[in-house]
Amino acid sequence: MNRHDRLDAGIAADRSLDQVRVDVESVRVDVDHQWMGPLVLDHMDRGRERHRRAHDRIALTDAQGSERGLEYDTMSGKYAEFVETEVLPLVEKQCNVKLTKDPEGRATMGCSSGASCAIIMAWYHPEWYHRVLSYSGTFVNQQWPHNTETPGGAWDLHEKLIPNSPVKPIRIWMEVGDRDLFNPNSMRDNMHDWVLANEHMAKVLAEKGYHYQFVFAKNAGHCDGGVKQQTLPEALEYLWKGYPASTAKADAAK
Repeated sequence: MNRHDRLDAGIAADRSLDQVRVDVESVRVDVDHQWMGPLVLDHMDRGRERHRRAHDRIALTDAQGSERGLEYDTMSGKYAEFVETEVLPLVEKQCNVKLTKDPEGRATMGCSSGASCAIIMAWYHPEWYHRVLSYSGTFVNQQWPHNTETPGGAWDLHEKLIPNSPVKPIRIWMEVGDRDLFNPNSMRDNMHDWVLANEHMAKVLAEKGYHYQFVFAKNAGHCDGGVKQQTLPEALEYLWKGYPASTAKADAAK
């Protein structure tokens, strides 16, 4: 059953993160510049015997005309291929870990352009990633340089690609704030409203029958730190639903 849950980010601030359990081992490629995952995961793991978890974090400068517009917001599989062929082998070598090749045991996540990149990675390479977590996804026209095949950049994900393509094995958790970005640059192309873009994304995911959850956070801005603190444990629980602990243990033993 697909889920289109539009929720207020109103989880009690004093709720103990130790109450939340995620029985999963994963390869996590974090393409976010404001990520709070390590702190939250440390809390979630506290007091429990865990297998090793690997995550990688990559950060770039912003927007069109920049390296981020070229790498994060470009509609292609090139960034995922760079991570797969260069970054992850280096992580395995330097950290002395063996990362799973099972796409069910891999997630990619981020906020802003990191979130659009996360979905783009899974969209073009679902054989590598089946799970995506997005905060304030930049599903707008930030691609650089212009691409005639996807002239709207990540806006084309919900405008054309997802509606007109067969369903892919991707599970998505996504959030946007009601005070998120709107035309933060000089472009007036009707493709730079973050709230509208995320609403459109949720709508097409529902229409296509994807497994997803959508959080609409009140009184929240772009990549809002308070929202992350309140939602990340539950977001990870939803994201990894269906991935059994037995599989994680088997991967860790290889």
